[in-house]
Amino acid sequence: MAEIRTDLAVESAQLARVKDPKEIEGVIQQRSEPKEGMVVYTVEITTPEGEKRMGKPVGKYISMDLDDPFGRGETFLEETAKEFSGHIRSVLDPVVQGDATVLIIGLGNRDVTPDSLGPLVTEKVLVTRHMKDSVPVELSGDLHSVCALAPGVLGVTGMETAEIVRGITDKVKPAAIIAIDALAARSLGRIAASVQVSNTGIRPGSGLGNRRKGLDQESMGVPVIAIGVPMVVYASTIVHDTVEQVLTDMQVGPEDAGSMLDFVHKKAVDEMGDMVVTPKEVDELVEKCAGVVADALNMALHEDITLEDARRFMS
Repeated sequence: MAEIRTDLAVESAQLARVKDPKEIEGVIQQRSEPKEGMVVYTVEITTPEGEKRMGKPVGKYISMDLDDPFGRGETFLEETAKEFSGHIRSVLDPVVQGDATVLIIGLGNRDVTPDSLGPLVTEKVLVTRHMKDSVPVELSGDLHSVCALAPGVLGVTGMETAEIVRGITDKVKPAAIIAIDALAARSLGRIAASVQVSNTGIRPGSGLGNRRKGLDQESMGVPVIAIGVPMVVYASTIVHDTVEQVLTDMQVGPEDAGSMLDFVHKKAVDEMGDMVVTPKEVDELVEKCAGVVADALNMALHEDITLEDARRFMS
């Protein structure tokens, strides 16, 4: 069967069930009751068998699907950020106690629009590690110690992102790292309309098919929380889905359709490689997504200040 690529755990679970309809041992899945415009999915991989079936490390993955997020107005985006901040806290609280420093890493290339999510988020988060001793006493208790960096990419710096982040981690000694990166989705409908947080770390560039050394607890020495928004879909996946729809419309039998799909998908991968597709308005979408993620981070990390205060401090 053709291998469809995605960075979202909820889609990996769906694909695993298509390949083998049996229950996936070692994988716990939950779907929340839908709120207006949003649905939350939780996928927890607990065993090596589950890891093998899913193709993702053992850990917890929480994703939110949003229905037309940028057509619902500013109030909906603020509600989305508040909801997502709670999910960030759910994976952050077990590893960060008190005011221990959190290091935010914005992965990606700011000069490649669909890969610029990470650097854009670092520009919008409220960094406070340098301010703790200089702000009024009545305010300092409300601010968590946060620092942030967008380390660039190997082709620009000549250094692996993991090498840069490990060096900073050894110096700053954060309690945890939060890494933000653009992801690849299996479904076009999830581009800029889903957001995922996990406690498993991340591989820089995975959303653009350019896998580098991973950022995880083993390589960094501290827990690594990953946040991502799908900004691209592999071109080979689009070809696969289009042909699948054509075969369905032609009422081709499942066995013949399966072999045809496998052939077409392999041909598409051979011809297109890691080519990805993104919407023409991606520059606007990535900017808005960065704003939602940054708002969620600011609320999750600085629990005692309002979103309005965080934005005011940033202005």
